[in-house]
Amino acid sequence: MAKSVSPCSFAIRFTGGIMKSLPQNIDLSEGRPAESFFVPLIPDRFGLEAWRADESCYDLRIPHNSWCAITSLRMALLLEDMEAPSQEELFEAACQEGVYRWQEDKGWIGAYHKEFASFLYQHGFVAQFVQGLSPDHVASALARGMYCILRVSPAIRFPDMVAPEKKVGHVVLCFGYYTNENGRYFRIHNCAGFASLNSQIDFAVHESRLSQVFSGDATIFRKRA
Repeated sequence: MAKSVSPCSFAIRFTGGIMKSLPQNIDLSEGRPAESFFVPLIPDRFGLEAWRADESCYDLRIPHNSWCAITSLRMALLLEDMEAPSQEELFEAACQEGVYRWQEDKGWIGAYHKEFASFLYQHGFVAQFVQGLSPDHVASALARGMYCILRVSPAIRFPDMVAPEKKVGHVVLCFGYYTNENGRYFRIHNCAGFASLNSQIDFAVHESRLSQVFSGDATIFRKRA
């Protein structure tokens, strides 16, 4: 598992920028079965296609439609063998900390990323919300032992090369990458991916595709002492 680090050294190490020489492969799960720390947005991961096809998935008055951030947190907690409350419990606590906020005309708005980084600290991680990142920055953070919750377009679930209009609207957990003759592939758990497209568990996203769907915003974090 990732080594612990103080908040101060965390900030210094990450803001050092891209490492000059990156390893070919990084696996922060250390070979653990990917299914053991995957959490779908809704209980039935095979029902996510039907969930997305229904107009109700856009209704932010329904709490679980906004749960991608806390679901990513729960996956990290499971991976680190830490106490992992349910999504319902995490959501209730996150609302109390301003991670999600109720708007009468819209529903639950969030996750607010800076508040979310503080919320991760309460659950045993040191975290920082960072903007303006490239896939190389993400790889460098992973090589330093840091998980990345990436702010992306929901289109990341599609393994094609069609660029979305917007690069926001969803977040996913990135816990490693590997490199072969075709380039670097980021290892991603997507709580709202499609089982039919194999875009949920340990979904391999090529760096060129990540460039298309990644906003450059990420919550970088690791277990704290």
